[in-house]
Amino acid sequence: MNNTEKIDRYLRGELPEADKNAFEAELNQSADLAAELALQKDMEQFLRKQDRRAALKGQLEGMGSEFFQNTASKETGRIVPLRRNQTMRWVIGLAATIALVLVARFLLFQPNLYEQYGQYPPLAMIEKSNTAQDNLAAMESAFNQKDFAKALPLLQAYVKEKPEDLQAQLYLGICLLETEKYPAARELFTNISSVESSFVDYGQWYLALSYLKEGNKTECRRVLQQVPTESEFAQKAQDLLKRL
Repeated sequence: MNNTEKIDRYLRGELPEADKNAFEAELNQSADLAAELALQKDMEQFLRKQDRRAALKGQLEGMGSEFFQNTASKETGRIVPLRRNQTMRWVIGLAATIALVLVARFLLFQPNLYEQYGQYPPLAMIEKSNTAQDNLAAMESAFNQKDFAKALPLLQAYVKEKPEDLQAQLYLGICLLETEKYPAARELFTNISSVESSFVDYGQWYLALSYLKEGNKTECRRVLQQVPTESEFAQKAQDLLKRL
């Protein structure tokens, strides 16, 4: 069983007790494995939040259409006193306006596909490295504030010093992607997706997103179609394919 499978089963509580104890002992011995576990947790929590936001949006849109349908059916053929009818129409009109505003707010200000799918948890490097804290703090701050031009050389220097750090490579790839350096970003994502680790799924997912951001839907579809069903991005890949 590779690290990706171990981490996945550990987080799902599926490891037998003996394997769980052995894995936790390995965590205490390996900073890299601990970092992979931490990133996996962050990513899963982040993806769950994104799924909840998408579900909420769908509920609001459904609420708006259902409200208008119900309003139309209730108004048809109903005989009530004039004052009550006027009051009800005013209340219904106000409620319909509020529902329309809520739905319109989500629809009119809806981000493009890349902005919807190209999201990631904050960068957190300080806890796992002995590198000068000032440099890591500056790196984290720049990336998390989306100042990718500033974060890029700091991440490049860090990865040059620690080329085995796949988490840093992933975030460097994201920096390159956000600054539209697509070939360099894809080189990193391809490398990450080809190395057996807990970052394989992320490398493949962001490789697809690099084509999406560049506007190359054909290549984006090609990569998404290769996402395996056991990938934690499988559902998102299928959702994105339907929207391309």
